[in-house]
Amino acid sequence: MTTMDADDRPWLFFDVGPCRLAVDAARVDEILELGAVTVVPLAPPAIAGLLDLRGEALPLLDLSVHFALDGVGPRDTVLAVRNARYRVGLMCTRARGVRAVSPDAIAPPRLAQPDALRSVARGELDADAGLRVLLDLDALLESARVRG
Repeated sequence: MTTMDADDRPWLFFDVGPCRLAVDAARVDEILELGAVTVVPLAPPAIAGLLDLRGEALPLLDLSVHFALDGVGPRDTVLAVRNARYRVGLMCTRARGVRAVSPDAIAPPRLAQPDALRSVARGELDADAGLRVLLDLDALLESARVRG
């Protein structure tokens, strides 16, 4: 079993096609399979619709559209995430699990592509599976709201 230092923070790692991402695990309420989606007329393209989550209408942010990623394939996993203002579902290809990350291991966001992804990155982590972009959830949700 891996021990966590006091400064380490747990991150939930996930994929959107070939893009390897992570969000602060404390902001993830649950991981679920994509169910029936209610399309919202005139919604911005990155808002895939609403998911009924036990009576709550959860807006779905399609990260492949938001970041203009090509050839991503099916996004049938949803991360229900929250910040102080919003609760949304992030559509992704696959959730990979939670891992503790030391602040010393996080580099400034320089390599993440496209630029829209780098603009909402808290940092980058050179992990076993390649470059991982650690998302700033507040910046991501604000950028999705502004684009809408």
